[in-house]
Amino acid sequence: MDKYDPVDPTHRLKLAENILSFLEKWDFSIDATHHAVSTWEFVFSREDKSDKSKKIYVYSGIQKRDGSMRPYSSDRIKVVAGRFENEGEFIVWFKQQLNKSGSFKSIKGRLCEAILAAQSSKSPEHYKINPETYASMITK
Repeated sequence: MDKYDPVDPTHRLKLAENILSFLEKWDFSIDATHHAVSTWEFVFSREDKSDKSKKIYVYSGIQKRDGSMRPYSSDRIKVVAGRFENEGEFIVWFKQQLNKSGSFKSIKGRLCEAILAAQSSKSPEHYKINPETYASMITK
């Protein structure tokens, strides 16, 4: 399988198409909150089927301008999961950044693994870790 080359426009478009079809199959949709604001990339989200306060976001790295990945190899796809608390604040308890290197299949495989990990992630309270300590651990 081809190795992804972020400089090649056809590779950037092909990876964007692969990610879009994958996210669609996994019931992700464009997040209305992020779509309404002026962000440069498409952000996708999905609510947890059993708990509507839990949500997974995928910051795709797909440009709104032309529908392809950005031409920077240092860009990453980000998967974030958490819960909306009573005050409406989103508390993050899972965050993973994925390098866009290797084959198209390996990049999609890492995205799949990150979403599965985000799905099964538990809140900091589950692990009896202070939420502030946990927040500082995942932002490093």
